[in-house]
Amino acid sequence: MVFLRYQSLALSLCLWLIGLSLSAQNPGRSLKIVGHSGPTTRAVIIGVSNYQDDKIPDLKYAHVDAQAFADYLLESYMDGIDQASAKMLEDNQVRILLNQKATGGNVTNALNWLENSTRKGDKCIIYFSGHGDVETRNEEESGHFLLYDTPSKTYQINSIRVNDLQEMVNRLTVEKSAEVIVITDACRSGKLAGSAINGSQATAAALLQQYGNEVKIMSCQPDEYSYEGEQWGGGRGMFSYHMINGLRGDADGNQNAEISLKEIHRHLEDRFDEEELSASQTPVIQGNRKAVLGFYEMTEILASAQMDQMIPQAFEAEDDIAQPQDNFTAFYKAIADKNLVAKEDSDDDSQAALDIYQSLEQANPSDARIALAKGDLIAALQDEAQQAINAYLTLDPKEIDRRFDEGADDYFRYADYLTIASDLCGEFHYIYPQLKAKALYFGAVAQRIQYDRDSAEAGEYQNLIPQLEEALRFDSRAPYVLNEMGLNFERANQLTDAIESYNEAIEISPNWGFPYNNIGFAYEKMGDKNSAIRSYKNLIRIIPEFELAYENLYWVYKENGEIDQAISTLRKAIQINPHNCINKNDLGFHHYTEGRLDTALHYVKLATQCNKDYSRAYYNLQNIYQALEQYEEAEKTLIYMLSRFEEHSYYHYQLGKVYFRRNKFELSRKELLRAVEMDEKNPAQSFLIDLSLAERKEQKAKARMKYAKENNLVSSKEIEYYQAVFASFEQDQSKFAYHINNAIQEGFSDIQKYIEQLSHIGHWKAYQQALDKLHK
Repeated sequence: MVFLRYQSLALSLCLWLIGLSLSAQNPGRSLKIVGHSGPTTRAVIIGVSNYQDDKIPDLKYAHVDAQAFADYLLESYMDGIDQASAKMLEDNQVRILLNQKATGGNVTNALNWLENSTRKGDKCIIYFSGHGDVETRNEEESGHFLLYDTPSKTYQINSIRVNDLQEMVNRLTVEKSAEVIVITDACRSGKLAGSAINGSQATAAALLQQYGNEVKIMSCQPDEYSYEGEQWGGGRGMFSYHMINGLRGDADGNQNAEISLKEIHRHLEDRFDEEELSASQTPVIQGNRKAVLGFYEMTEILASAQMDQMIPQAFEAEDDIAQPQDNFTAFYKAIADKNLVAKEDSDDDSQAALDIYQSLEQANPSDARIALAKGDLIAALQDEAQQAINAYLTLDPKEIDRRFDEGADDYFRYADYLTIASDLCGEFHYIYPQLKAKALYFGAVAQRIQYDRDSAEAGEYQNLIPQLEEALRFDSRAPYVLNEMGLNFERANQLTDAIESYNEAIEISPNWGFPYNNIGFAYEKMGDKNSAIRSYKNLIRIIPEFELAYENLYWVYKENGEIDQAISTLRKAIQINPHNCINKNDLGFHHYTEGRLDTALHYVKLATQCNKDYSRAYYNLQNIYQALEQYEEAEKTLIYMLSRFEEHSYYHYQLGKVYFRRNKFELSRKELLRAVEMDEKNPAQSFLIDLSLAERKEQKAKARMKYAKENNLVSSKEIEYYQAVFASFEQDQSKFAYHINNAIQEGFSDIQKYIEQLSHIGHWKAYQQALDKLHK
């Protein structure tokens, strides 16, 4: 069965092979061992089939093709070499990063190793097999190769940027006169962020630009498919399969043991013509066709007895090494334990990786292992921060919650880690601007969270803007920085600037949800509810499963008085995430306010069942029980709340009311007094007056009312109500009716209910007569 790596008519990147300054007169091995005289070959090989972000469609055989290419490079040296020696060769001349190993940090580390290790005249091979795409058709965006942990919506933050790769290739060829081969088999499968704008076509156009004396090979024309299937090597890409067979000798038309680009081109065309394909696939060649791509016959046989000559100088024993091997072991253990930087006031006495690295570097800076350790530390320092950004970009609810409340300490730590990583890289490294931008960003996020927690003044948020502007100077196309800038402008009440920042983020990353969400909130704050609704609807159109958009749209509809649309939207949010207890509670509360108590009870119970720690849902639950006059259930709920959650004056007040209605007056007084002890202005002040009346302690009730009135602890409508009650005791129906009327005019709309609740006091007839006269 034939599988198409491209599932739509979107352009395939296929394969790009660049040979810079390749000599046609230089026969020999494809790899030269480190430590020997003459040029050395090193390779970084990356293959990603399985992506961390489930919105990036997985490939079938990209990692298999990458491993096959690595095997081709290494296999010539494996005869006669023991396993440990072969592993040493691989570790020191070939870096293979497949699937979850191909993270942004690891790839940066590998490319850094390649550039730093290369000497004049060496050969460098960079191989990438995976997805390639762009998000926008913008002259500043030349294309991205997607790594394992590249987010699906915002490539800019963590990918191999084509322009960065080209700059690195230029440095290798110009500054070090290296021979460089770059092979990318960047195949599309399914829908990516740039599908609607032919993202792969834009990337291919960038790849086809001439930058010097290079050779490029693409596995097919821009408007063709790149095939893969089990019929090629049991599961391979068709191009990779035939290319490697050609390099192994099948393409050698003149039988001179070397494969030129012309021979590879002819070999691929012949093999493709022989395949039975549903659509054409035609390789594309640019550059010097006489350039030699590879050699397949070995004129030297390497015996295990010669293995001592293969050992790199850096790994030969030296008597003057000040640090023992155990220190490298401790260094890598510290990285595995994520003990990267020493923490202040920590009881852990184990050394952090940074401290061990610095001591190793100081003791023997010429040791080649120091450079390897440095790269591994830089990669480790990036990892946690990158995962946090990826989670935010993919709208992970846990990461969103962290940013609302408790993440400040973590983000300050990420900022420190990234600053250290950037310092280790140095300002001339291609990844330096991105690391600096991320460090400044996380520092701003951490500070903004603290300001949110402390209810800071608008000016505090304004002070963070210069820090974010500096981040943009390092990385001008960082949408996450622009989004954070918008958040700070919004909190500083500079809403026009906030909207402008969000729009810039949307322009760079049109498929990322948060700028749409945040611009909607900014419009809400401006009072432009219609624009807010449009923004949330745009977000839902782009990301139909984004629950937060439905929640925000619900509140705008509700505030706009569009109740039916509000409830419909909230129900959709619950369908998207049935485990969101907040939405179930909100829906239950809505039905409670509408008087649909049984429906309200159903949803609020669901909210308490999915989160045993959700105190607000339990508070609503006891209110519904009281409204249903199920006082025993309300009592059980309130006792549970006081035993499980932090003590609150309103819990005691509600329990006091429930005891009152169950005629448990002593228990009621205890809870009501506890409520006013915790909060003097608690409504329990009024209910204590009702309790005294229920106990026929009229003088005590008057004394409480007088105290409450003098200290502004009860409202004017309550004062009028109690004046009416006291008038009823005096059988002064005229005065009673006067105060009742005043209470109603003050807004005491539930006065009938309150009168009924006191009917057992013995004055119900007087109340009823007065009310009858009042209503007439």
